[in-house]
Amino acid sequence: MNKGNALSDTNRDTTFRHPGLEASGLFAQFWGPAGAFPVQLMGVLTTGEQVYFRARGENITLEVSRSQDDPEGDNVIIARYRKDAIFDCDNQFGASLIDVDEAAGLIDGWLQRFIAGDRPIEPARR
Repeated sequence: MNKGNALSDTNRDTTFRHPGLEASGLFAQFWGPAGAFPVQLMGVLTTGEQVYFRARGENITLEVSRSQDDPEGDNVIIARYRKDAIFDCDNQFGASLIDVDEAAGLIDGWLQRFIAGDRPIEPARR
């Protein structure tokens, strides 16, 4: 997850915060899921880890990296969750889109697994 400061990306609408994820109390700060091609969420958990969610094409991933406060932890992925999916591409963009509520559900489920100690490192597919 070499994203630098996850919340400083000015090329995205950083004002949208999914209400369910906002109410979860998991995040110290975040935006998303928002955008298209890919749909993304970037944030920092209350425990300090950085989170990056990306849904594009058939690949959906959530990566959790160590805290930026950890001198050896910058961009070290400590958990990666992945789901392969096929989305309907019959839309005005001709591209696959994931519904934000579905994305939020995946994010919440994967973060609950992370908190419970289930921290797989699934191979990345890009």
